[in-house]
Amino acid sequence: MARKPVNVKTLHPIGLPISWGVKASGDLLYTSGLVASDPATGKLIEGDFEAQTRRTFNNLKEVLKAAGTSIQNVVKVNVYISDWRDFPVLNQIWTEYFGTENPPARTTVQVAGFIGGIKVEIELVAIVPKKGIKDL
Repeated sequence: MARKPVNVKTLHPIGLPISWGVKASGDLLYTSGLVASDPATGKLIEGDFEAQTRRTFNNLKEVLKAAGTSIQNVVKVNVYISDWRDFPVLNQIWTEYFGTENPPARTTVQVAGFIGGIKVEIELVAIVPKKGIKDL
């Protein structure tokens, strides 16, 4: 199976030995878990859970765009949150991004041990239309 890292020029370099995402032959994109980093600096934004979740989804949209797909093609999302009390806010934001008619599958897990003020981390799997994977 061919795979190719996704280079996202609109986001600050990760600075870790991982990819923003990986396109796999067949038609799938797997993203790394992203947090609410500022696209220009790579530093975590200041803000509450809602602000961090919106920034994280916007960062993921940039990865999707760079891979030749969009949020409408997301099929699975894993969300890691630091406080279960934020679950209703997550659902509200989720609906804004994915709607209610045909949302992707989702797993949400509360985790302990986020460092540096991180409140949410999100990773996803999306379908990449064939035109988006010609270069594999």
